[in-house]
Amino acid sequence: MDRLSVSLRQRVITACCTFALALTACTEDVADDNSLPDGRYPMTFTTTVQGLTQTRATVDNTWAGTEEVAVMAGNTVKKYMAANGGELTPADTDNPHYWTSKTMTVQAWYSATYSDTRPEKFTVQPGQNNGTGYQQSDMLYAIASVSYSGGSSASLEFKHLPAKVVVNLKADTQNGITEADVTNATVTLVNQALTSGTITVDEDGKTYTVAQAVSGSDGITPQKSGQTVSGYQQTVQALVVPQQMQGRKFIKVTTGAGTAARDYYYTPTTEADGKLEAGNQYTYNITVKKDKLEVTASSSVSWKDDVTTGNAQEATFRINYESGMTLTAGDGKGTLTDESSGTKVLSGSNLLKVTLKKQDDKFLKDISVSSIYCTRQSWKSVGDDYEIIYQLKSDVTLTSHFVDKPALEVGSYYYADGDWSTEWWDKKPCIGIVFKVGKDDSDNNSYPNLSPVQGYVVALQDAPEGRQPFGSSADISSFTASTTEFKGYTACQEMSKKDGFSIDSHWACYSALHYTPEAPAASSGWYLPSLGEWNALWQNYGTVKEKFATAGGSKMDKSWGFYWSMSKKNNGDTQPALVDFGAWSSTTSFSDKIRNDESTSYTRPILTF
Repeated sequence: MDRLSVSLRQRVITACCTFALALTACTEDVADDNSLPDGRYPMTFTTTVQGLTQTRATVDNTWAGTEEVAVMAGNTVKKYMAANGGELTPADTDNPHYWTSKTMTVQAWYSATYSDTRPEKFTVQPGQNNGTGYQQSDMLYAIASVSYSGGSSASLEFKHLPAKVVVNLKADTQNGITEADVTNATVTLVNQALTSGTITVDEDGKTYTVAQAVSGSDGITPQKSGQTVSGYQQTVQALVVPQQMQGRKFIKVTTGAGTAARDYYYTPTTEADGKLEAGNQYTYNITVKKDKLEVTASSSVSWKDDVTTGNAQEATFRINYESGMTLTAGDGKGTLTDESSGTKVLSGSNLLKVTLKKQDDKFLKDISVSSIYCTRQSWKSVGDDYEIIYQLKSDVTLTSHFVDKPALEVGSYYYADGDWSTEWWDKKPCIGIVFKVGKDDSDNNSYPNLSPVQGYVVALQDAPEGRQPFGSSADISSFTASTTEFKGYTACQEMSKKDGFSIDSHWACYSALHYTPEAPAASSGWYLPSLGEWNALWQNYGTVKEKFATAGGSKMDKSWGFYWSMSKKNNGDTQPALVDFGAWSSTTSFSDKIRNDESTSYTRPILTF
């Protein structure tokens, strides 16, 4: 595909906006009611541009840096400016949107002309082959209910209100039609002079209806596409009003000129072939014959660019990569061939595995990918390597970013590949927060994969299913009642060897050992802590809680915040002990919050690394 480099208004996108609270608010406690203090928590907007690129025609999907986007939070509309990197900043930097409640309705729109009033109609231009007619025919709209949760992100996805039509033409050269006839043919989309209609955009149960208006001309002249389709002599594309074209002349192909001109028409005969819906692309592959058009209409596909037509797994992808990276097909089915030094071509699969050696005294902060037509499926540590798997939808360039290894401290972010950082790295998956540095003197557990022990990490989230019984037949006779000894790992390993060990009979321990996301190989794996480990977390919970907010974790000091342990409260007990994090305060002793009188509690695993 030819990659053009023009402004965003020359690209059709599906945009996903991430809303995050400024980090300065991460340490703030928020009232339990639904209101937030106006002017205190500013909204920051970062966009990830996705989708078909041919109205805004670069496949790197970057903003030109001049676009004006209207964003409405609640009932107030403010103008935001797009930056090349995807950030949206308020045109009036002293007057951004602020969170005023924990749940807010946010709408945004972007069209050829900025308006601080939500447009009630958009106009599809008849001359999309000239100037900016194609770009000006697009209208993007988004609506979502977003929730404040102490720094976690919310997404806002833009929807294209027009539909896109692609026409591929080829000549029946065996029966008197030449390739030149088709190359020079004129394509017109007819019967497009609608005056009204509706589009309903559904998002989280919300709807928005927009009236449409098409300029007075009855026909739309499409734009010549920059995409070359194998076997076809001409490809054109146009944006149209969503409608049903069944039984109506739709695509007109004119060959020749003057007295030699001949008009061919395609009329969809089925509801499926004639249905044009907002945000979808419809491709019509047409063979021009002497006496008719032979048309194959593709099924509706989401309005996005998979770079190739057809099945993505049958596509060919070009990967530019650095020395030191090893590339393999992610599912073992594809074929990688060398095109040149630093460039490979992947065929037969759209899954790519990237293996990169770890470096002494450095951590891998990020692998930047040149195209957003690429989704990261996993990122983990395997022995001395980082292993990242991507799902490709386009050619990509991969660039690694290593940073100096920071000193480990309480509150460090801990990642799925075993790295940590004292600052927040948002490009790689964080799975927990460090609550203790160094091996505890009481820790006599035998960790097969660890030498030496560097610290202890608490997971970001509780195990699924909420509060549950510890386990109906769980044997705790070997548990201790110590509040200082680190016994959780060994106790979990011993319990896992008991007959009939399962999620039903040993829910708390089983849920901890089988917790996801997966723990790094160079760690103990997840386990349920004993009172000694809970005590260490208790002492540093204030710091850990702040980092939970930044990393998207859920706090533990909540109403009825009871957490199971692999300990007893007293040596003679027959019930496991739990810790009441919901009653936490810096002036309360840990021993005062140990209980054994609750039938259900949460599970929050930890790991040693």
